[in-house]
Amino acid sequence: MSHFNVHEPKGIKGKLLKNMDLDTFQQIPPPYKPPKNMPNLPEEQPEFILKQICVKGLYRIHCMALNNGEKLWFCPTFIKGQTLYGWRFYRNRWIFLVIHLSKIQSIQCI
Repeated sequence: MSHFNVHEPKGIKGKLLKNMDLDTFQQIPPPYKPPKNMPNLPEEQPEFILKQICVKGLYRIHCMALNNGEKLWFCPTFIKGQTLYGWRFYRNRWIFLVIHLSKIQSIQCI
């Protein structure tokens, strides 16, 4: 069972963000691909994960490890409460991803 919800960009307006300002975050996926090799990531606390994203910046490529052991490339675009919104690189394309911070084990900006 997956720890996150994947939504195609065209479905985002009505389903996920009807009460949010859509201009607040980038609606277009990154125009480039992430590196092929992922770095090894240390286990971190959720408070540090949020700080890491905010300090390193939104709209930048990050390598993310989930609690279930999965690693993925992610470009965060918006944070609301404990929920992170952005783009995941999956099967050679960017898809929109919504994930709760508690599902993330570690994250590193590249």
